[in-house]
Amino acid sequence: MARFAIQQIRLNNVLYPGVTGYGIDPGDQIEAQGSDGTLHNTAHHRLSTRPMADLTSMSIKSLIAALNGSSEIPMLALDGTNGLEMFFAQAASSGPGYTAGSTHSRRQALRGLIYVASVRWSKGGRAELGLRALFKSADGTTTTITPATTVALPTSPTSDAAFGLESLSIGGTACPEVDDLELTIDPKFEHEYSYGLPEPTDILGAGVKGQVDVQLAATVGNVTAGTGTGATSIGLRKFAHGGGWSTDTVTFTLNGVWSIESGIEARVGGDANHRLTVRTRHDGVNRPLTWATA
Repeated sequence: MARFAIQQIRLNNVLYPGVTGYGIDPGDQIEAQGSDGTLHNTAHHRLSTRPMADLTSMSIKSLIAALNGSSEIPMLALDGTNGLEMFFAQAASSGPGYTAGSTHSRRQALRGLIYVASVRWSKGGRAELGLRALFKSADGTTTTITPATTVALPTSPTSDAAFGLESLSIGGTACPEVDDLELTIDPKFEHEYSYGLPEPTDILGAGVKGQVDVQLAATVGNVTAGTGTGATSIGLRKFAHGGGWSTDTVTFTLNGVWSIESGIEARVGGDANHRLTVRTRHDGVNRPLTWATA
């Protein structure tokens, strides 16, 4: 029996290694119908209600730099020609590695968009980038996600771009202790359908669908409880081979309201910590969320 493992993604014909997880959902909904007087259903219809994919990657800098299609959130439109390709390698049957030739699998979506949905980090581990892709059809009848089972694997370098948390500052003051953090971005994207068509033909988001929701939640220590406004900055840096830091960095800055709760979380064998929450807002001058790579 053939077994498959996830491989890198190709986004608009550019390869990005470092993928750590796929979750592909065509959003299929099967409706059963029967004519008047029949004992059993006589027809079935397939609708694609929410075709999408969730991905995780440790190659944070390269993907953040690539998702340059908006100044509001890190996102990119699929180009309609190559789009998003997600590869699966067939395992060799007699030893480690993969089979040779065009024996591998791929899922491809040509149209839609992909954006950063989250950034997660916890002490002692690497940071992980969460991506969400929503797909649409060119005409409302063409399937959004196309499978292929006889493809060759693309050749690409192995990713060594693991990042860790280097700094967290709250209102301009460095936070001395951080146990974990999660940045989440919800641009309120939803699929839209034309009447009578089984596949979505558009994707609408914040503006017509509400407001972009950006939040940061973190467990911090050795801080004073309180609330304030201003910039909260997250600094990620690439790990160097053999220990220490490399030169590559990624920075996220949130402008809004921050709150360090007065309540304390503590367990035997661990530190006493507070919960930090940041909610962004637009003050008419500063963007709620900005990011930079170096």
